Amino acid sequence: MSKVKERYPNASRHAVDKILREEGFAERGVGEVTVIRNGRSYKKNGAPIWIYKGQKVTIPPETKPSVEVSIMPRMPRKVVYRVIEEIEQKPPEVIEFQALQVTVRNHQAKNLQAKMFLDDGGVWFDPKWACYLNWGGRRMFDFVANQTDRIEVWLAYRIGDVEKIALNVWSDRPIILPLKEIYQRKNPYISLDIQFIGEDLTDKPRKFTLNAQSWNAIGLTEGRKPIG
Repeated sequence: MSKVKERYPNASRHAVDKILREEGFAERGVGEVTVIRNGRSYKKNGAPIWIYKGQKVTIPPETKPSVEVSIMPRMPRKVVYRVIEEIEQKPPEVIEFQALQVTVRNHQAKNLQAKMFLDDGGVWFDPKWACYLNWGGRRMFDFVANQTDRIEVWLAYRIGDVEKIALNVWSDRPIILPLKEIYQRKNPYISLDIQFIGEDLTDKPRKFTLNAQSWNAIGLTEGRKPIG
């Protein structure tokens, strides 16, 4: 009761009892109380009292981060990766790229990574081989709650008659594939499974298809298509 009085110094005896019953942990018992009668006070044992057990604490439900992902439109790019210029020994004439828009909801997400599995029917990739997307020069990225950012998935470029596509993986060199070889395949697609993983967060893998039927058709779609 004294603890209740510390928090509610002006509370009456009735109010203290109500606080104990409704806001705290209390149980009925007997004990010594001070009785005032005819202006005189004295101690009385065995009086019914509320025994205070502690203040009730409401614990809010735990919130965990969740990830929202959407495909951004294909767009031209003015600046190419320097490593591509070094590989080709000349700057590309046309560059286009596509990214995913990523939003983290409800909670911060530390060290978020985009793990990716590639399946092209076994031509260049083992379906069990995993890599990570390059997040602006980093493999991991920290999000505060409700933050949105983008992560590039592919970049296609032309130099004369040569057309190539670079996958934006975390590596010293991007994965570069000749587009005209993909155009000629029966099913000119590459399947991508992308999973966002961070501290206290393991998102379900998201399935995408990279369409490479022609230069104008290059782009990401949700879901899978036959490959090979």
